[in-house]
Amino acid sequence: MTWVVGMDLSDRGQGALGYARWLRGVMPSERARFVGVHVLEEAELRQLLRYHHLEEVETRAARAAERVVADAGAEGALAERRVICGRSAEDALEQLAGQPGVRGLIIGRQARRGERRVVRLGRVARRLLRALPAPVVVVPPDLKPEQVGDGPVLLAAGTDENAAGAAEFAKELAVDLGRPLAVAHVVPGDDYLAAEMVPSGLAGEFFRQLRGDHERNLIAWMHAHGLDGVPRHVSEGSVVDRLAEVARNERAPLVVCGSRGLGLGMRLFSSSVATDLAAACEVPVAVVPNPG
Repeated sequence: MTWVVGMDLSDRGQGALGYARWLRGVMPSERARFVGVHVLEEAELRQLLRYHHLEEVETRAARAAERVVADAGAEGALAERRVICGRSAEDALEQLAGQPGVRGLIIGRQARRGERRVVRLGRVARRLLRALPAPVVVVPPDLKPEQVGDGPVLLAAGTDENAAGAAEFAKELAVDLGRPLAVAHVVPGDDYLAAEMVPSGLAGEFFRQLRGDHERNLIAWMHAHGLDGVPRHVSEGSVVDRLAEVARNERAPLVVCGSRGLGLGMRLFSSSVATDLAAACEVPVAVVPNPG
């Protein structure tokens, strides 16, 4: 199976390349073929081709890509490096990730770990997470291979079918990495709208019952997806903040979550937990589409 690694020629690409290097070192060779891809975008080419031949542009980009790969120490991790032309980076990567035999796509984001900035993902990551042609792994740009956690693969689980594909992906990857699997589930607390409608003095009991309902539903969901006996972490509060906290405390090498498949119109009214987590988490996040 092939993993496609987006090669950003800026320093933002170091995290994705370093993570591919780490994965290559711990996964069985037959499950870990990595192909690095840099996309020359149409808008960029229109400017460059006014002064240079296409072959010259591709050659320069290939040399720059080799320097970036060498800086990340990922020469031995990538079985192949490609420089391709496309209308946009996200369109070209989406087409590659959708091909048979591709297991996932590894890309970087703009925000470093702990960095507060308005744009955290960047255009390419944001649009690929919307399209999800395959599982998309988003890596902080400053994460180095030696900083990858030594804990369990963490499955961020809901209690619906949005995470069915994520559950299978997490189980397979935990085996490939030789790591245990753990499940994290968050009961919405701080932003739970019903709280202000609960009669005064009954809020504590209401949220105890709510947590109990969530735990029972989670146990049933885990049983239905072959996760009996897997350690689970149930907490309350802001979903993204709590998931990121559990991932950090458990030293997870990866958080795996499903997607509700929100289109652009729905995202105007409702945020995506998977996208928000990928934008903020200190740990790499894999967002997995459901089968079909």
